[in-house]
Amino acid sequence: MPPKLLSELIDAPASGRPGDSAYEFRSGVLTYGELRRQADSLAATLQRLGVQPGDRVGLPLHKSLRVPVAIYGVLRTGAVIVPMDPSAPPARHRFVIDDCAIKALIVDAKTQTILKEIQSPAAFRCAAIGVDTDVGDDASVNWEEAIALSRKPVQTPASSDDLAYVMYTSGSTGMPKGIMHTHTSGLAYARMSAALYDLSNDDRVGAHAPLHTDMSTFAYFSAPLRGAASVIVPDEVSIFPVQLANLIAETGITIWYSVPQMLVGLADRGDLATRPCPSLRWVLYGGEPIAVKHLSELATHWPHARIANVYGPAEVNQITHHEVTSADIEAGDVPIGTLCDEVHAQIVDSKSDRQPPPLVDPGEIGELVVRTPTMMHGYWNQPDRNALVFLDIAQAGGSSVRHFRTGDLVRKRHDGLLEFVGRKDRQVKLKGFRVELDGIEATLTSHPEVTETAAMVHKDDDGARLIVAIRPSANGLLDPAGLERSLAAFARSHLPRPAVPARFAVLEEFPRTGGKIDRRALLAQLMDAAR
Repeated sequence: MPPKLLSELIDAPASGRPGDSAYEFRSGVLTYGELRRQADSLAATLQRLGVQPGDRVGLPLHKSLRVPVAIYGVLRTGAVIVPMDPSAPPARHRFVIDDCAIKALIVDAKTQTILKEIQSPAAFRCAAIGVDTDVGDDASVNWEEAIALSRKPVQTPASSDDLAYVMYTSGSTGMPKGIMHTHTSGLAYARMSAALYDLSNDDRVGAHAPLHTDMSTFAYFSAPLRGAASVIVPDEVSIFPVQLANLIAETGITIWYSVPQMLVGLADRGDLATRPCPSLRWVLYGGEPIAVKHLSELATHWPHARIANVYGPAEVNQITHHEVTSADIEAGDVPIGTLCDEVHAQIVDSKSDRQPPPLVDPGEIGELVVRTPTMMHGYWNQPDRNALVFLDIAQAGGSSVRHFRTGDLVRKRHDGLLEFVGRKDRQVKLKGFRVELDGIEATLTSHPEVTETAAMVHKDDDGARLIVAIRPSANGLLDPAGLERSLAAFARSHLPRPAVPARFAVLEEFPRTGGKIDRRALLAQLMDAAR
């Protein structure tokens, strides 16, 4: 029988092919049979500690084989997963624990001190699994004890409409938001992506994304649906492109899915000419655009792999797909493509106050509004924000259907493909003219000696100034001052005058959250350096 709940995804491979690899990390292997056994034991431990269906369980976990066990152990109690960034500061942990009323925490050796560090009253009411000693007033259990016994949890009735996970946004542009996904929306994404990329038990998925980012659901939900193996990529490997290319080749990864940052590093410094990674059949990227010069480099060295631009905010998972073609690379523009199965979309006037907003004319820019089975239930404990992002649009016959406002500006091209223009909140006015910060970044990143750019606006008593940070190419010939002069001339010849930056700053690295550029932190860093 096909699974009706995310917690059931591991049952078919565990029953039919229990010795098959489910997850691999460094030299360790976790089979599907052992994954189910450990998850059931963990679930029984959680129930013994008082975790009930619907309770939220925090997972501040670094990458390891503990992660998939924790995911399925929590789900098999009927409780809700709350992934937490293990490297976040105490204030962020305190916010998530208090905001989501976390009932229990599953930690590792590096994060077991969280309960003491955050000094949160709610934290001391949490049960804790993975600690070496008792923490707080409630029971704590070490990891070995929690997964040691071959025991099953008490079966609890669960509905596909129940919450499965709450994933908090990075908070890089404001207060973090808890995105609520049900078993229905999570399963809809797993089925859609597994079908789109023809996943099978012969595949080996590169699990690069950390658990607290939405991209991780491909390895932890889509892969088990088809019995595929996932290779969890150690953080220390990710930061060295040559080592990452070696890992992809040596472990036989067939499907890679990551933010563009990883692919940019591979294209720029991965020495791909000597590391062809022959097993790759799909290379997927999403979260941000990527310069076509990097895609061209990847396509040259990985001619056997199909490269796809995957689009979809975390609130709706994946909603479009586009396989990159040589024509896209030659044109210097990669669209977000076509809608995935069962996704319905409208492009509406982003400036209109009407509810719902009117549709824009064909070929015009507007905000993308979607209806999809993969859509979130809403934001945790934020009814006012939910009222802003959801639209009830009338259908034929008088009924209405809920749609989600993505906040992304798109245009439908003459060939029917959707083109991403930018974020609604990344449209700014400079010198009386409206400019697109994402478009400025795309233009400047096409400079041959630039790997990556980040455009930001700094407002002070003298008005608004456009500042662009630059990451130079690893093979660049210009020094920082020379690159700044070259970029200034390039900008004047390629951008309208209001969009020409007032300042360039050359940096070796950008601050990031979830692999994406944290522009707010970057701007603060540049302003501090200028004082």
